[in-house]
Amino acid sequence: MTAKELVEDIRRVDAGDGGWRLTFDDAAHEIEEYSYAKNEELCKIMDKYENALSECTKALNVIESLEDPEWHPEYEYRIKPAPKYVSFEPSDILIGKHVRSKTSPDIIHVITSQNNDSVYLGGRLCSRWELFIEYEFLDGSPCGKLKEEKK
Repeated sequence: MTAKELVEDIRRVDAGDGGWRLTFDDAAHEIEEYSYAKNEELCKIMDKYENALSECTKALNVIESLEDPEWHPEYEYRIKPAPKYVSFEPSDILIGKHVRSKTSPDIIHVITSQNNDSVYLGGRLCSRWELFIEYEFLDGSPCGKLKEEKK
């Protein structure tokens, strides 16, 4: 109901001179009822929102408190964590792999040599950590290996 409809709907009293006038009590009462109804409607919406937010927060707190967040008996589904990568180790053979810079993906490099700390991208020396942070394989996967989870 708009304010205009509300005003038109408010009871009016004959002023005696052929005109109509609103009584203050009637107008105040009608406006109070309208405001209460709208407030009640808004309160119901807010309660639904707060309940949903509370449920989400409760679920997140349960998940964060678990050592293994992938499964909880109260839930019907599993949450697959994002894979975590770490830089390559010296024992990993990288010679011949093609990589590209994350900032300049059009330029492709080939790992031509490696030692304990670093690799050579053509003639450029690059640490294994720099390779992990700044480069990716041509398929978009990180220049690192999946972190082994402790069981």
